[in-house]
Amino acid sequence: MNIDVLCCGMLVADFSFSLTRRPEADEKLVSESFLLTSGGPAANAALTVSLLGGQAEIIASTGKDALGKSLIDDLKNDGFSTDSIIQHDQGLNAAAILSIADGSRNVISQKAAFKPTELPESAKNLSPKVLLFDGHLPELSLKLMKLFPKAITVLDAGSVHQGTIDLYRKVDWLIGSKKFALNLTEKVSLREAFRELDSLAKNTVITDGGSGLLYKDKNKVMQLAAYNVEAVDSNGAGDVFHGAFSYGLAKDFTFEENLKFSSATAAFSCKAKGIRGNIPEASEILNFIKNH
Repeated sequence: MNIDVLCCGMLVADFSFSLTRRPEADEKLVSESFLLTSGGPAANAALTVSLLGGQAEIIASTGKDALGKSLIDDLKNDGFSTDSIIQHDQGLNAAAILSIADGSRNVISQKAAFKPTELPESAKNLSPKVLLFDGHLPELSLKLMKLFPKAITVLDAGSVHQGTIDLYRKVDWLIGSKKFALNLTEKVSLREAFRELDSLAKNTVITDGGSGLLYKDKNKVMQLAAYNVEAVDSNGAGDVFHGAFSYGLAKDFTFEENLKFSSATAAFSCKAKGIRGNIPEASEILNFIKNH
């Protein structure tokens, strides 16, 4: 099956609490709202591609318990086949997310002990234009690169861990966070960190939240400012950026157009709670860019 983007990485049970403020020490607060949804970098990116109007699938793992099965049901409801979701008995990826009214967040996560090392047979039936990795399943990511040598490869490098270390020099596009760039290079200046990473990776973009992103144009480090929106919930915005960027690669956007498109899509995702219902189709994002 021909698809735009195949995402490989983490599927998470997101327990999201909306709060007016952060709790003080030893304080109990009642949340304004609560959501339990499927999440994680790979799942959020795939959902973004789908909401934009593209075709995506996910390779990930989850538990065989009731919560794991509910995540699979979530993915099915979002239109994914789930044939490549590997179920196991060794824990669940989960996250407790505190979304504060000012748009900021705190996240507490728990990772499953199990990491699959063999691709599901269903992966061989796919034909993706783009492979998006979040680094949490590095062995599967490397096998996918061999299985689909013509696919464009993208790494969502949110933090420094063994998976992102293994992959960042091998992919076509390193999309790293400020945290990843500074921690890996041990630089103080983000621009210096960018230059070092760009000398090691094939193509590099460094995201910096509300401050925008850094990229290279004709050997000069450039900054693209973030789109100014009233942020309600920033959780998942980075995942959305990676999904949108991968969508743009699949649709042959120019580099400059894709940076603006991905930034705008991430900004849209911050305007309300959660990702579903906040991201319009790609044509609306492109029209927004023309007018801003």
